Amino acid sequence: MMLQCSVVGRVLLVFCALIALIEGAVKNRLKDEVPSSRYINEALVFQRRVWKIESTEEPKGWGEFEPMFYIDTDSDAEVAIGSTDNTIYMGFRGSDDSEDWWDNLDFAKRDFDISSSLPGKVHKGWYNKWFEDFSFEIVEDEIQSSVLPMIRGNTDGTKYRFVLTGYSQGGALAILYGAYLADRYPGLRFHIVTTGSPRVASPEWQQAVHQNLNNLSVHRIVFRKDIVPRSPPQNFDYRHVGHLIFYYDKTFKAYYQHDDEESSVYEGVPDEQWELGWDVGKQIEDHDEVNYQRSIQTAINYPSIWPTDFEKKELLSLDGAEDKEEDNEEDKDEDVVEGGYLFVSAGIVVEVVSGNSKSEQARFF
Repeated sequence: MMLQCSVVGRVLLVFCALIALIEGAVKNRLKDEVPSSRYINEALVFQRRVWKIESTEEPKGWGEFEPMFYIDTDSDAEVAIGSTDNTIYMGFRGSDDSEDWWDNLDFAKRDFDISSSLPGKVHKGWYNKWFEDFSFEIVEDEIQSSVLPMIRGNTDGTKYRFVLTGYSQGGALAILYGAYLADRYPGLRFHIVTTGSPRVASPEWQQAVHQNLNNLSVHRIVFRKDIVPRSPPQNFDYRHVGHLIFYYDKTFKAYYQHDDEESSVYEGVPDEQWELGWDVGKQIEDHDEVNYQRSIQTAINYPSIWPTDFEKKELLSLDGAEDKEEDNEEDKDEDVVEGGYLFVSAGIVVEVVSGNSKSEQARFF
């Protein structure tokens, strides 16, 4: 029995090592990493600029960004595109009037008709605000004529990173449009950074984005009990897209593709931190954009509060398994399955079942 356990243990260790290598390869391919606080801060700086920009001709508001494009659509989806030395930012303005908030509170969904390869449904109000507005074609022309050539590489060989960003409702628009672009141009990479953004789509659409768009990275920043990222409610069949970087108790933690749940490998946000409770006033106060700006700046000044990896479950060790088998062997009935050990890696839970009357086996579930 001890020899058999030893063999099974070694096989499992080799298996899990291979899984870890595969997980690392997939992680790199999907750009599933925790970005730096400075990368997030640069996107937030452009978010703030969108509120101040009035045109591409007027330098006021653009700050350190080179003006490329600006439009205030008929549906009041204000958008600006600007660049730095190596990055192009596309910023969507957040909610700022009663019409925007009415869109936020409308939980109706519709098909993502703009892309047949992303099945599922998305928030109807935000889809219509962006894709149904006649100004969408104007933005598309700008993307194709100016932005895409810079992403692919200019004649001098310079390639730009393209980051879509937005706060609150602006974050929802950034996610919908970023997914559309990543689906339409699979050979190019797209990045999304949002703050205080709401849920945008059904579970089916969420999974399609996670599984099909390997050229898209999405990072959502949430401050404490901010009410907007908890809406629309999951009970209405809404889900978030991408990874969560969550500020709570004066520190940031990163959660892999989190939406109020955990997986067999990655931890979820503790319930007492994610669940809202009854203090609605505090939840609305936490949505203030200033909270996001200050917390990110604090992380830049104090790097120790910024995460370097996603929160993971502890790996359950096989150490001592052989000794346990030897110690307990005499006490086990011959017909009873002996021992059960769990090993978690890359989303697979392996249960080793051993016994005198049953052959050694590994069950995956």
